[in-house]
Amino acid sequence: MSTAALAGKQAVIQIGSGGPPPTLWEEIVEVYDIGELPVERAIYDVTGHSASFYRETIAGMYVISSLTMGVNYVNEQYEMLFSKIGEDDPALAIDYYRLLYPDNYYHEFQANVTNVTPVTPLDDRLTYNLTLTISGAITTGTLS
Repeated sequence: MSTAALAGKQAVIQIGSGGPPPTLWEEIVEVYDIGELPVERAIYDVTGHSASFYRETIAGMYVISSLTMGVNYVNEQYEMLFSKIGEDDPALAIDYYRLLYPDNYYHEFQANVTNVTPVTPLDDRLTYNLTLTISGAITTGTLS
């Protein structure tokens, strides 16, 4: 059985510059484990005094939280991302990121680096978990 599903192998995270919106993208990390990218919609209870006795709701704003990924360790990239956690200027702390899949499909978003956690196994490569907390909308597309 063949499938049109995307494989995450060889996905990368790129950081954008020259914008907004970014016009230049630089690969910063190779991703080996893509976490969930949850996009939810806030739901509000607006039930009034109704004779039907059913709850009534309306849809509110989109809620996009964070994306945690396992990435391969390269010292320069790790140091750059780690330094963003300590950035005092909010305008400099947020950047444009692109999660680029091998078939050129992508997710682009603005985010803050909120966690960089090294993983040091005794018998395998060095990696770290990277968490990007997303601000605003996620756009998708395919590079040509």
